[in-house]
Amino acid sequence: MPLNPTQLVGLLAFGGAAIACARAARVRRPRLWVGLAALLAGLALEVMLGLRHAVHDLVDSTLQLEGRYDARGPLQWALIATALSLAALSLWGVARLQRHDRHAMLACAASAALLWLFVIETISLHSVDAIVYAPAGPVKLIAWLWAAAAAVIAVAALRVRRESARATRR
Repeated sequence: MPLNPTQLVGLLAFGGAAIACARAARVRRPRLWVGLAALLAGLALEVMLGLRHAVHDLVDSTLQLEGRYDARGPLQWALIATALSLAALSLWGVARLQRHDRHAMLACAASAALLWLFVIETISLHSVDAIVYAPAGPVKLIAWLWAAAAAVIAVAALRVRRESARATRR
């Protein structure tokens, strides 16, 4: 199945950031950077496969078949509460990193933002969908958000390499 331009932007952004994280893993905090590289590779795969949309469509069709689609509000509120709890937990984790490694903290914060975007897409609130799926040039706005977060991650990962190389020369 061919990729649309929005998917292509996501694939390139996540792939490039995953490579930068893999390179950073060779310099410092290998578990963290390998984990970020794996997460970004997984997001690239997700963009290609669209599983979040398939899950959403399956839940919607199941609710429609059972005649409970119009009563899906409580389920969405439960998902929103879960997403907010996970967001708070990830913010707490990122804040703990700040003491140790500024670049890792930036990369983790941008990665958490990416995960939140995917969760928001999966929950599929119509008013939010109207914004993130709005055309923004040749792609949808969501692609630019993905690319911006991936760029923050890649720059943070590449700075780890540069700073470590500078420290070794001294």
